[in-house]
Amino acid sequence: MRLKLIFIIGLVAGYVLGTRAGRKRFEEIRAAATDVWENPRVQRVVTDTEDFVKENAPIVAEKVAEAAKVAAEKAAEKAKLAGTSVAEGAGVAGETVRHAAERISEVVAEATKDLTDTLGEVSRQLGDKISAVAHSKATATATTAATTAAPTTAATPFPAKPTPAAPSVTEPVTGTDADLTGETRPAV
Repeated sequence: MRLKLIFIIGLVAGYVLGTRAGRKRFEEIRAAATDVWENPRVQRVVTDTEDFVKENAPIVAEKVAEAAKVAAEKAAEKAKLAGTSVAEGAGVAGETVRHAAERISEVVAEATKDLTDTLGEVSRQLGDKISAVAHSKATATATTAATTAAPTTAATPFPAKPTPAAPSVTEPVTGTDADLTGETRPAV
């Protein structure tokens, strides 16, 4: 699974770097890669992998150190059986193996720490990037919602005319028909 993922990432990177399709195609590929990377299943695999490395790195370092010590002890035992001159040579060899085992253990521990630090940094950067993308999408959504919810007064070509207040029911209507129709006729 991990090798397939690495292969696919390499394939995509090679295509992106080698393509001559132009900026538009590059942006499409980058958007698709971002969508894949932000997929919850991919993030779950990344998190699981980080957790696996963090949990098993010390175990691997211990097993390598134990195996090296066992090898050094076996070499020392066999040297004792072979005789004094061989024992002296085996002692030197055993010491060399022990020294090599200690060095291997140190290198593995250092590599494990570096890997854990790197994965933590990558995870933090990805979290920051995901947060930024989510924030920008949320802002865009809020802006779109606010724009569609706001009344559009600029779209009307004519300004709104105020409507005259209707006369109160309790007030008597006074005036002539001319006031209502614009013609001059005597009131009835």
